[in-house]
Amino acid sequence: MRRTEKYEPLQTHLKSAGFDRIRMTFEEIERIIGTELPRSARRHRAWWSNNPSNSVITYAWLSVGYKTERVSMEREVLTFRKDRSIGRLQHSAPEGKAAGTHPVIACMSGTVTIPRETDLTEPSLPEWENISIGLGICNE
Repeated sequence: MRRTEKYEPLQTHLKSAGFDRIRMTFEEIERIIGTELPRSARRHRAWWSNNPSNSVITYAWLSVGYKTERVSMEREVLTFRKDRSIGRLQHSAPEGKAAGTHPVIACMSGTVTIPRETDLTEPSLPEWENISIGLGICNE
């Protein structure tokens, strides 16, 4: 099972709910996903942050336009709030791009041309070889 598949039921639930705010307990989320949340979900408030690189579960709510708020670690309850600005973000890879490629990177595709005669392995500064040897980075 891919890591993101575990949280697809939560993603589907939020998407089909259609409410601006959805209050849920950790236990309700576990029933929806069909398994227990990791221990860190109950120990670390940051696990519920809206940082897209935080956890695979974060993608489940961000991809359908929700953000978490009012997370109570003591009561094990949180609110998912619909955020209209998230709906304008691209959450899937553009056609022909690898999954997980950020849209900003993908939008730059084809805009830089490197001449064929360019050696990308050559140091940009001629003195780099001497500097790197002096610092002990390169051992010859």
